[in-house]
Amino acid sequence: MNNMLRRYLEEYLSEVEKYCKILMQYFVAGSPKEMWKKVFPRIRDIVTSAESGTFMYTFHGRGCRIDKEDQSETIVDWDFGIDERPIEGVEPWFLANYIKLHYPEDTIYHSGITIRHIFDEGVVKGEFKIVDGLYYRQ
Repeated sequence: MNNMLRRYLEEYLSEVEKYCKILMQYFVAGSPKEMWKKVFPRIRDIVTSAESGTFMYTFHGRGCRIDKEDQSETIVDWDFGIDERPIEGVEPWFLANYIKLHYPEDTIYHSGITIRHIFDEGVVKGEFKIVDGLYYRQ
């Protein structure tokens, strides 16, 4: 994986962590798993935080999407992963969409298929492992 994709991955995971922490505070939950249980069935609402302003969250399938308050743009979207590392797993399609939204000029990484291929090479090299369809850095 080259340095540019590594930077995008780090930024994406940082955004996921930031919004997950905000939501955990909002739901008074000690972990992402506890938060997940508190919001079942899946809901959406608007949240305001000092750190990130006002945004809308939507829990879906096994993940969460954060949109601008007016829903005009997705900020970050992710799937929750394994218990011991619930917000570190990456679905290549979500990462590709994040890059497309935040770095429209860097079209090489706008495809989840391209990122999946790069991550699969990383699995062979021992840089990633796959658990439940998500890629985890080793």
